[in-house]
Amino acid sequence: MQSSNRFFHVVGIGGLFAVLSLGKLSRADAPVNIEMSVDLSFPERNEMVLRVVNNETREIECSTQVRVQVEVNAVVLSTINISKVVYLRARGEVKLPIGKQALIDLNLVNPHYTNAQILSDFKNCSYAEVGLLKIFPQQHASWIASMVVSPDNSRVLTGASDSLANLWKTDTGNLVYSFNHKVDQFSRHIEAVAFSRGGMLAATGEGSRLWLWDVTSGKTIGRYPFGEFGNTRTVDFSSDGRSVLMNHPNDLGVLVFDLTSKNFIHALKTSGFVYFGRYLKDNQRIVVGDTNGRIEIWNLATGQMVRRLVQLANATEHVHIAPDEKSVLAADTETGKIIEWDIETGQVKRQIAVPTAKLFNRTYLSHDGTTLVYQERNGAQQIYCLLDLETGNEFHRFIASENATNGVFSREAALSPDGRKMVLGMSDGTVRLIGLPRR
Repeated sequence: MQSSNRFFHVVGIGGLFAVLSLGKLSRADAPVNIEMSVDLSFPERNEMVLRVVNNETREIECSTQVRVQVEVNAVVLSTINISKVVYLRARGEVKLPIGKQALIDLNLVNPHYTNAQILSDFKNCSYAEVGLLKIFPQQHASWIASMVVSPDNSRVLTGASDSLANLWKTDTGNLVYSFNHKVDQFSRHIEAVAFSRGGMLAATGEGSRLWLWDVTSGKTIGRYPFGEFGNTRTVDFSSDGRSVLMNHPNDLGVLVFDLTSKNFIHALKTSGFVYFGRYLKDNQRIVVGDTNGRIEIWNLATGQMVRRLVQLANATEHVHIAPDEKSVLAADTETGKIIEWDIETGQVKRQIAVPTAKLFNRTYLSHDGTTLVYQERNGAQQIYCLLDLETGNEFHRFIASENATNGVFSREAALSPDGRKMVLGMSDGTVRLIGLPRR
């Protein structure tokens, strides 16, 4: 949908004296109405916010190409470009702060703004897709134990207790390939799945065996056992594509598998059975979480623990590394808080109390590090809640199951890298695709 109007708004000196203008974005069945203004009401803090108000009764999303021109004493100070997809909640308001670089520029000048103009407008506005979008037409024969969305958002990989890992198309829900792990009587659940950084390879953990797959052809690259029995709970590709990290399936610790030699090259002994393991970008350090609630940083080159960040009361199978790799987040179910630790010092950076009677340790972090999804129970209801990590406020929630006690419920979930969708792996083997709102 294309916009038919341009918007011009003026803001008065030293406060909010915005002239609001109603914009109409034409659509075949109905117009879409939004308002936009520039807010310079807090010049002492150098805040500049583009405020957008949705006057519809339905959610709207728009991709923006907005230019804001700022003047001081009738002299043009700067023209700031904003390019962002914005989600407008029904009859809601969205604030778009100008980016960091623009704030730095504004800090260098006299803050007595005299006016600002919006020189271009929102484009391609349409009603947003939020809520249950699709139930994939096929399903696993039994409950889903692991899942992940590909780096380009186009595919979903699920592992289940039927010893199958299925590759699906995200948009249609159609099955692309089914990776069969049934090779002997010891075949186990698929409790760990991962894509390589480029999305061309997949790794799955089945019992004590690591499997590698060619995502393009659907063919097996190889299966690599480490012992006869065990339980693989986590797998991760290094960013350089040279190795795969997995937990030790039948002991305490982690293993590193070299993709060139096809051999296990590192074995680190930790103090607990590892549920979570991820590479840092330098591919030399890893973050692990274990059944005893410990979150630790390890160095692969030395084989030594660098730092123990914390020991929680609950097992830490869902740990999150911030995009800048300066901190780690996890849920503390004992206190009902989301806690963030500094990777270098181990100090607590912040704690966010979750307004729920029962916080579960299954949490999911968006790739940009701004949104955390956590799970709660309200009686028999299973609910997923979206938390804005910048404000600490919940901004959306949806019900995954009306009867998680005796009915079908979500055993596992995954966020798409673009933050637009979430996939739920259900106890009956189905996959559900959920559309998520913007913050």
